[in-house]
Amino acid sequence: QEGEPVKALRALERFAPGDHSPLVQLYLASALQRVPVGSRGPLVKSLLGFQVPITDHNFPLMLWYGMEPWVAANPAEASRAFVICRHRQVRQLIARRLGEGLPGDTTSLEPLLTAVGKPGAGSLEHQQDLLRGLGESLRGIRRSAPPAGWDRFTTAAKGSADTEVQARLRELSVVFGDGRAADDLRRVAADASADPMSRRNALRALIESRADGVAPLLKSAIPDGVLRPTALLGLLQIGDPEGPARAVSNYPWLGLEERPPVLNALCATPAAARALLDAVAAGTIPRAEITAFQARQIAGLGVPALTSRLTEVWGAVRPADPDHRTAIDRIKARLTPSALKAADLSQGQAGFRQLCAPCHRLYGTGGEIGPDLTGSGRSNLDYLLENVMDPNAVVPAGYRLTTVALKDGRSLSGILRDETVRTVTLQAPGQTQVIDRHDIQGVETSNQSMMPEGLLEGLSFESARNLLAFLMNPGPISGALRPPAN
Repeated sequence: QEGEPVKALRALERFAPGDHSPLVQLYLASALQRVPVGSRGPLVKSLLGFQVPITDHNFPLMLWYGMEPWVAANPAEASRAFVICRHRQVRQLIARRLGEGLPGDTTSLEPLLTAVGKPGAGSLEHQQDLLRGLGESLRGIRRSAPPAGWDRFTTAAKGSADTEVQARLRELSVVFGDGRAADDLRRVAADASADPMSRRNALRALIESRADGVAPLLKSAIPDGVLRPTALLGLLQIGDPEGPARAVSNYPWLGLEERPPVLNALCATPAAARALLDAVAAGTIPRAEITAFQARQIAGLGVPALTSRLTEVWGAVRPADPDHRTAIDRIKARLTPSALKAADLSQGQAGFRQLCAPCHRLYGTGGEIGPDLTGSGRSNLDYLLENVMDPNAVVPAGYRLTTVALKDGRSLSGILRDETVRTVTLQAPGQTQVIDRHDIQGVETSNQSMMPEGLLEGLSFESARNLLAFLMNPGPISGALRPPAN
């Protein structure tokens, strides 16, 4: 005789197909996680097959949380669910989950590749979603055995006229060791008439896979303005001996938004950091463009001669006054209402863009590494000074500095955004890097914030005042400039 839980499950299964109410769909999805994994199939298929899918942006993820263990345990059933699913985000997550078994498990994806590759079985969107999800599952992976069924799927998908499908097929085929796809990517990268984003993605795919002959290709791509930033980063990433010199000599030709990732890469090895500091000394790279975060990266390489050179051409990387309360009181005594009123908010905004915007958002612009400052308590001078001058006082787990030492000698720092059994995702100002665990020598997460101490102490009083006044201002400064409230 069936127990109460089983009776409740049977009732849900009978009830689900006949009701299209968004509220009912939401309740059924939330109940999935309480159903035994092996019994979730009928309810999942009912929720995926509704003719009028719920449009709540939270619903696909709620549904996925209940589906994920079932998908992992039932690749064939999950593949059929993929075909009937009307939520694109869920389809991509199904493909990503089934692809996470690569390179070891080459069979889990076969039912999905077969289901979508059959003529008339999947729409263009189904192909796109499969390739997007599979691409996400392989981010940071240089080489993998192709999944069973890949050749049949690519034969069917190559007939598509969609540029995204073709680009993703090429990029994934390179990871799966197809030399013909690498040749196709070279042709795309070299085609000056092709879409710029497609060209950069093609070159990036060749770099990530360490394709044969990639170093000469990158050097030949440097004169091309579209490919220059990707080519310079690639040379530094693969450890080419000419990489630092090429990056430094071409730095003036980079756009403002293209410079931070190159600077970060130049801070990753002693040889590259030495070339960077020599360029700062020579005036090729402005001293002001080296951030405190990048200076700390160089000091963190642990080479005394390099740290000495950093102090000589940029300044000392040292902790702020250990008595933070004294330091805060000292600067606060000078930040009188009249001093703040005299601040130049436009100069403060310029300081924010250089020092803060790479990591923090304000009024919808800036980075996403640190907290969004728009709604914070920044109108309070005490609150602002304590957070700027003593960032290590309270450091949430999600904002701690992580340093990844690689086997090729590079050292990368940033915020640990994601970890899987195969990859580590590190976010630094201006770039996000997905690193294969096979390339990692060690990972160290400190209790320090990624925001350096002593930020204000490295500025003149006028620059610090302008920056703080801008941060305290109650709104954007376009139009009339308003002094901060006292």
